[in-house]
Amino acid sequence: MEELHYCGLAYLDGNLGALVDGLYFACEMDIETKWRRIDRKIPPLHPNQLVDVPRWVVEGLLSQLGDWIDVATTGKAGRHHRWRTQYREDMEDLERWQIVRWLRDREEPVPWNRVYLEAKDVLATRGKFTSADAIRRAYKSVQANMRTKSGRYRVAFALALQRVRPRS
Repeated sequence: MEELHYCGLAYLDGNLGALVDGLYFACEMDIETKWRRIDRKIPPLHPNQLVDVPRWVVEGLLSQLGDWIDVATTGKAGRHHRWRTQYREDMEDLERWQIVRWLRDREEPVPWNRVYLEAKDVLATRGKFTSADAIRRAYKSVQANMRTKSGRYRVAFALALQRVRPRS
């Protein structure tokens, strides 16, 4: 318990390594507590075993992970650059696909020969300028990927929300 407290203080002072130590000590404390409950017999290690982790560890790790894979980052360095770029492109394609679906699913649907031009106008009102051809390609790409890799288009809400910052 004492180690975990000092890890928290170190993290508040800017030591990111204390996050990893905090997670480690939280897991160790949880296992020690379980040992005491069952007369010091070694508990079975189950992969789905729940561990009580302090909130500061969870918030700090989420914040750091968000920084490491931040889709707003413009630099090309880093091991997650390809993922960030692909995610950004997937979200742009998803928005274009959603607009086309919205135009087609209305009570009076826009005909296919005009839907991409209308989608282009809708995007222009949002300040996003693109060609009807790019919208058509994005629509067809999302349609194809939805059948086999729909997880690509899951919106990472934690990245979109303002991340929790350590208290100073």
